[in-house]
Amino acid sequence: MLFATCIAERLESQIYSLCRHSLVAAVELLSLEGTFMKFPFCNVLLMAGIVCVFRSTAQAQNLFISNENTSSVRVFSPVATDLGGFASGAGRLEGEAFDASGNLYVADFDANLVRRFAPDGTSLSVLGGALSGPTGLAFDAIGNLYVANQSNHTIRKFSAKGIDLGNFATGLRNPYGLAFDMNGNLYVANRGSNTVREFSSAGADMGIFASAGLNNAIGLAFDTSGNLYVSNFNGNNIRKFSATGTDMGDFATTGLSAPIGIAFDVSGNLYVVNHGSNSVHKYSSAGLDLGVFATSGLSGPTGIAIRPTLTLRRLGKYHSRQ
Repeated sequence: MLFATCIAERLESQIYSLCRHSLVAAVELLSLEGTFMKFPFCNVLLMAGIVCVFRSTAQAQNLFISNENTSSVRVFSPVATDLGGFASGAGRLEGEAFDASGNLYVADFDANLVRRFAPDGTSLSVLGGALSGPTGLAFDAIGNLYVANQSNHTIRKFSAKGIDLGNFATGLRNPYGLAFDMNGNLYVANRGSNTVREFSSAGADMGIFASAGLNNAIGLAFDTSGNLYVSNFNGNNIRKFSATGTDMGDFATTGLSAPIGIAFDVSGNLYVVNHGSNSVHKYSSAGLDLGVFATSGLSGPTGIAIRPTLTLRRLGKYHSRQ
């Protein structure tokens, strides 16, 4: 009989499992954050064949906002308290994403780099090489990083250790926002063609997922039901599509000015970065306009990433049935 021990640590962005060999999974997840937290983690468990039973409760979430004009990242608490600057770069900062250890990755458009910062804001390594105008960032379930190259119309893939794995997707038109669905498929916002394109986890082009009502499509985010939300930079609205690509119309139109980055919190509220008004706007899960969330210290804001704090309590032990 094979036995495996599941080591699940308390992490600030995503629970990362080190198990490799057991064959079944029994997972109890409570109050986790949407598709970014819930589904990718379940996929990791299932792909690794992990037997894991635990309880996790999401607590306060800080919002990290990148600024083009000041080459900095600003942090806000869940109640909109300005916590000051977190990190800075050398150029035009765009999309953001957290890895499983709570490190923040930020695309530096001008420097053709992705900058990595520790949870305390310490500058760590950078990723570069074949990047050309990097914008949107996204991690898959096993920690690979995907980078949208707006200038050369590709998606570049890096391993969890930072190894350049080459182009994941090509033939795009000014790609920006990236987001994974619960099945591990990657969605890409094409600014140049006003479309959202879908790729399988293996990189197969699955065609256009959405185009209706898009006008300079730029930011992407999934809710917990698998619906996709798209920010329209020129249209000043947020468009909603079902998990099958059905156009569900405008989700939000008020209070928007050149929206770029969008992200959900654990309660299902949507936060939208307004590049044109140097603000972050907040909407309920039903689309109710909750008003301006933050303005302090923002100058040409672009990307957004939300880092939850999780409390983990192990409920069981884990083993293989073989």
